[in-house]
Amino acid sequence: MGLGLLAWVACSGGAAGPPDEVVAELPEDPTSFSSRGMTLELEELGRLAPREREGASDLAARARIGEALGRAGLRVETLVEGDRRHLLAERPGRSGDVVLLVVGYFPLAPEEAEDDAGSVLLLELARVLALRPEPPPYTLWLAWADALGGPALPPEAELDPARRRSVEAGRSLARAIGPVAGSRRIRAVLTFEPRARAALRIARDLRSQPVHRALFQDVAEARRRTGLFPPADAGLWTTPEGLHVGFREAGFAGLLALVDESLAGAEGSPRLRGDAGAARPVGSALVGLGEVTVDALDRMMRRFANIDAFRSRGPSGPCEAGAAWGCRSSDPDP
Repeated sequence: MGLGLLAWVACSGGAAGPPDEVVAELPEDPTSFSSRGMTLELEELGRLAPREREGASDLAARARIGEALGRAGLRVETLVEGDRRHLLAERPGRSGDVVLLVVGYFPLAPEEAEDDAGSVLLLELARVLALRPEPPPYTLWLAWADALGGPALPPEAELDPARRRSVEAGRSLARAIGPVAGSRRIRAVLTFEPRARAALRIARDLRSQPVHRALFQDVAEARRRTGLFPPADAGLWTTPEGLHVGFREAGFAGLLALVDESLAGAEGSPRLRGDAGAARPVGSALVGLGEVTVDALDRMMRRFANIDAFRSRGPSGPCEAGAAWGCRSSDPDP
C-alpha cells in the first residue's frame, strides 16, 4: 500500500473470467455453513491457476473473490504495499475497533501444495455473517495477504517455499494495515495458515495469548469439535513461521494463529485444486472450523464489549447489537 495508498477492487475488465459460473447450493438454513458450497468454490477458484501477478488467472481470481464479498455486502479495497496487492473487506460494526481475520492469497504453482481453503473459509464466513440483521458489535476486516511475490527470506532458512511466501506476505500486510487503521484499535488478529492437506487440518494448532486460545478450545469442546485443536497442555509455538510472524513482529495485540502442524513435512498428499476426488472432503471439514470461528468471534466480541462497558462505567456499549451476535450487555464475561 506504500503509505496508505488505496484502490477499489476491480470486478470487471480484461481478465479472463472463470469457467461457467457455479451457483453453490446453500443448506436448508442459509445461515449455516454450506459444505457443498465451499467445495464448489474451492474447485472454481482452483481452476484460476497458476497465478502470476496481474496475469489473467490472478485478475480473474481477485474479481471472483471481490464479487463474492460484494454479494455479502462488504466493501472491498486493495492495499498496495511495494509490489504486493492485498485485499481487504470490511463489515462496519457499532464500534470502530477492529477484529481482523487473515488468510493467504497464493500463486497455486503446480509444484506447491498451496490451495484456496483459507479464501473459501473467509468467503463463507462473510456470507453467513451478512445474513445477521444487526451489525456486529465491532468492525470486521477480512484480509487476503498477497503471497504472489517471490520469497525474500534467505534460502538457507529452514522453511519451505510456501512458508517463506507466507511469512513475507504477512509482514507486508502488517505494514499495510497500520496506516489504514490509523487511530482505530485492532483488538484481535486471527490468521489461518496457508495450506490444507487432504484431511484439511487447517486448525490443528493454536498460536495466541492463552485467553484467546482457551476461548477457541472451549467453543470447539462445546460443539464437539475437539479434533480441530490440540489439548490445552500440548506444546505450542513449535510450528514453522507463517502469516502471523509480521503481526507478531509489529506488536499487534490479541494475535491468534490457526495452523496445521503437518504442513512442514507431509509428502504425497492429494492436491485440492480442481481435483474433484481430492476436494470432496473439503467442505465438510471446513464447516466445523467455520462454526467454531463464528461462535468464538461472538464470545470474543462479547468479552471486548464487557471490558469496554466496565471501563466506561456506562449502561450502553457495542454489545447493544443484540442477540444475533451472541452479545447482550447483561451477559456475563465468558
